[in-house]
This record gives sequence, C-alpha cells and structure tokens, in this order.
Amino acid sequence: MKVQERYIAQFNLAIQLHYQGLSHGQILRRLRDASLDAVSPRTLSNWIAHFKAMDKEGVSRDAPFELHLMGEYGLALEASSYVSEMIFQLTNRGRMPFINLDDWRPTFRQVDWWWRVHNMEADFSYQDVYVVATHYAIRELLEEIGSIPADYSDLNGLMTYKPWGSGQRTADYREAINAKRFPKLSAADYATRGLSVSDGDFTTGSNFGFVIAIWWQMEGSKKYLTPFKALIMSFYVRFKMDTSEQDMRKVFTKEEYEAIKEHINQNGELE
Repeated sequence: MKVQERYIAQFNLAIQLHYQGLSHGQILRRLRDASLDAVSPRTLSNWIAHFKAMDKEGVSRDAPFELHLMGEYGLALEASSYVSEMIFQLTNRGRMPFINLDDWRPTFRQVDWWWRVHNMEADFSYQDVYVVATHYAIRELLEEIGSIPADYSDLNGLMTYKPWGSGQRTADYREAINAKRFPKLSAADYATRGLSVSDGDFTTGSNFGFVIAIWWQMEGSKKYLTPFKALIMSFYVRFKMDTSEQDMRKVFTKEEYEAIKEHINQNGELE
C-alpha cells in the first residue's frame, strides 16, 4: 500500500493504534490530536481495511502477545522463560524508569525481536533489549504493512561492533563509521526508514514514541553507553528532562553519572 510521504507518521501511528484495538473514531481523534494535517476519515478507513486484509493472510504478528501461543506464531519455545521475565521487568513500576508502559501489551512481532536482540547481545539489560528491538520491529512493521523501505544497516552495524563493550570496541565502531562501512545510528535520513516525516519530526505512538528517538553518546567518550543508558542520557542532556539524581542513579553507575555531569559542565551538548 503506497502512502504519501507527508502521511507516513500518521500511518505509523494508525498501525500501532489499530493493533491495540482502537476503533476508527478513536484512531481518527488521536491522529487529529497529533497533526494539523490529519488524513480524512475515508483515507483512514482504507488504511484500516488494508490492515485487516493483511491480518487475514496469516496469523498476525501484530496481535497482542499471549505466552501460551508462542508455538503457533513460530517463536522459539525455549524463549518463553526470557520473554515472561522481560514482560515482568517492563510492566512493574520502577523497573523501566521514565517509560510509561501502563496498559501496554507487546505484540508477537515485538516479542520475536526481543528474543533476536537478546541472542545478539546476551549481556544487554531488559531495557537495552526493549530499545533496540523496538527499532528493528517498527522498521519491519512499516515495511511489511506500508511498503515503506527499511534500512537496517545502522542497527546491524551497532549490534555487530557492540561499542559499549570496551574502549577498543568504541574506537573500532567509530573507525568503521568513518570508513563508511555502514551509517551512524542517527536522525539523518530517517524519512527513508519510515521513522520520521520529511521535516525530521519523530513519529509517536503509545509504546513506540519514546524509544524511536535516537540515543546519542558523549563526544569523545572512551566507551559508549549501552542503548538504554544513552537514550536516557540524551533526554536528560539534550532535552533537559527534569530528573532527580535519585532517578538517574537507578539507571547509571556513580562513575557514569559523574561523567555525564562533567560533560554538561564542559559543553552541555551531545555529538
């Protein structure tokens, strides 16, 4: 289904709201709240009909996840323990600081990507897995449902080099980006990846919007932070998120937090 570029952000949001069970009227209201140039009710009806047609072609990977149906969706049964613990970690208050997941239910697509990302990097926290898997899942979803070209090279490069692993890994990752082996994970050209409209405004959704923002790293740092920590740092430094030291200590080690404060004192910006 071809979608006009100016409506990509709304199409993205409509997909997410549809698979959360919202009605045509509820989705339309959300679109109008989010954009002054909201699509017409007829266009939204066509989108929803397209989503439903895609559902009928097979078991939808974007239906709300049910643990006992893992096998029917082709998910590895040995993943059940990890997935159930992941859901527990994400939905209990205090375990996912700054991200509101009230009334949230993951889809089978998201859960599948949790397991894939966990196997790419077994040392990731549940929060790190959530951040990276969300980026993979949303690109795949938009490509399959909306025929929006997806480019995974930046994510694949990140997960190959694992620059948070050591200072040498960070240096190797930066060198690979400079050598143009893959693009840096950044906001540049994200319209072509289905993540933002042409003016650079990030798309939003009840459980995607926060993590779609790109996670920056401190310029000149010897070792990269993991994705979730870098995401929180980005919001704290770049967007002046009002966060107490106590909340920051839930995410960062003492050394990491001191480094962030020093970075702010020196230049106050991220690369």
